[in-house]
Amino acid sequence: MFVLANCNAVAGPAKAPEAALPQDATRLDQAARMIVRVTLIGRNCAPFYAVDQAQLQEIGTALFSQSLDRFGQDRLLKAMNVAETEDTAALRESGAAFWCPLQRAYLNSLRMRGLIGRQR
Repeated sequence: MFVLANCNAVAGPAKAPEAALPQDATRLDQAARMIVRVTLIGRNCAPFYAVDQAQLQEIGTALFSQSLDRFGQDRLLKAMNVAETEDTAALRESGAAFWCPLQRAYLNSLRMRGLIGRQR
């Protein structure tokens, strides 16, 4: 599974490319949140729901690679750390049994059905 880590061993540019200007901040945040979210879903929802681990990992890895190229390592890892802190707090506060159905509804709204299946 894709692992979140704050490390410097990530391949890709350390600085954001010139094309990544402040107007990309929203897209960076969205990408970081989705990378973190699919990772947390894979880790926390599988005990409660049928989860397509392979598809979640594929989505996370592809999005990470694209975002790394677009935003640079420093910006992406910083945004991912913020997203991980916030999403992990929300997960802990509500509990996986409540958080996972919300994620299923969110993914379904994005037409990403089937990543979180029926309850176990």
